[in-house]
Amino acid sequence: LNGFHPAILSIIPSQRSLMTAAFTTTKSASVQALYSSVSNSSMNECALGIFLSAAGATTTALGLVLQKYSHEQNALSEKPVLYYKQFWWIVGFCIFMLSQLLNMVAMGLAPQTVLSALGALCLIFAALFGWLLLGEKPEMLDQVMMVFSAAGILCLMSGAPGVGTPFSGDAVSVFAAMMQPGVCGVSALLVMAILGLFALAAFVLPQLMPTTLALSAAILCGYTVVAFKGVAVTLVHGTSPWAQTALYFLILVGICLGLAQMHALNLGLQAGEALIVVPIYYASGILAQILTGALVFNELEGFSGPAQAARFWGGAILLVLCIFGMSYSRISVEQQIDLIPNERDSLLAGARPRTLSCEWKIHKLRSLSLDDDCLIPTGIDLPAATWLTPTSPSRPRLSSLDVEAFPESFGEAQRRYVISVTGPPLVA
Repeated sequence: LNGFHPAILSIIPSQRSLMTAAFTTTKSASVQALYSSVSNSSMNECALGIFLSAAGATTTALGLVLQKYSHEQNALSEKPVLYYKQFWWIVGFCIFMLSQLLNMVAMGLAPQTVLSALGALCLIFAALFGWLLLGEKPEMLDQVMMVFSAAGILCLMSGAPGVGTPFSGDAVSVFAAMMQPGVCGVSALLVMAILGLFALAAFVLPQLMPTTLALSAAILCGYTVVAFKGVAVTLVHGTSPWAQTALYFLILVGICLGLAQMHALNLGLQAGEALIVVPIYYASGILAQILTGALVFNELEGFSGPAQAARFWGGAILLVLCIFGMSYSRISVEQQIDLIPNERDSLLAGARPRTLSCEWKIHKLRSLSLDDDCLIPTGIDLPAATWLTPTSPSRPRLSSLDVEAFPESFGEAQRRYVISVTGPPLVA
């Protein structure tokens, strides 16, 4: 630089500073763009997961309604066949299995707490498909609860702090999350509580057994979804997932928990009435999925303030109450047809529109009226509340979810129920 004018030499340091500042600014902008790209990618994944979960809820509802359609049609047939030989039952079961795959993929893309809330869509779509295919028009109370369920879903999703930042990792990370001290402690408390309920039902209050079995199935539902979410996360985000031994162990854990969940629910429905067991299972199962997602994957950390937390938990409580109310209402409507003389007489006389469900109920009422052990009372106007109690030994059970609802489809074998293990806790 010797020979340059001193004024030129004085400019060089300032230009160097400007270049350094420009480089730093460019680097910072690149990092911010990278973070923005990652955040947008996570949001896109979450949106795709929510869409797939909604599609899974729709197909789950359609599959279950088609299975019920098949059972009712078979009951009215002159030559009934077992369920696995029924065309529409097979179609419904295949659609139901497709929904399990959709739910599985969705769990690898979006937070479990958000996807569990979408389980209420299954009941809403099941009511709509039941209206279209079976002629079961939703009652006004059901319609109101559908609207409140949708509001609960929106509140919960808008208040969930984990949206856009789902858990990611491999099977080993999932096992590490499942073995956290907090998770183990809560799990131990739940096991002790359930064992205490079983002891109480076995030695003091036998009528508590169906409720205890329903709660056990609901808790197992939460852990089953956690295991299958771990499988989905490993397949979506893991490196060489099929080479990981832990993945196969996770699959085994999920299958074992799913079988235990199915067994507990089947025992509950055999020991008690669908009117009691199913609403408890649905509502508690959704709550269990939300809480296990929060516990294992820390999906409820980072509320921005009390308002966001109030939105989330307010939506969750509203959703659980509506799910319980919808399922109880729909089953009780089926149960009460034989309780109200005018309803029963108009149904048997053919005064109602002859939909498939009405035809099946007429068939069921007539078969019950010929059963010496379960006569439908005539001329005795008892209040419905008397008959809705699970301790009434002579009350005929007309719900399509009760264990003796479709003897034509199951023959001499005990009815076995199909449940969802990768999505909302539903049963058929």
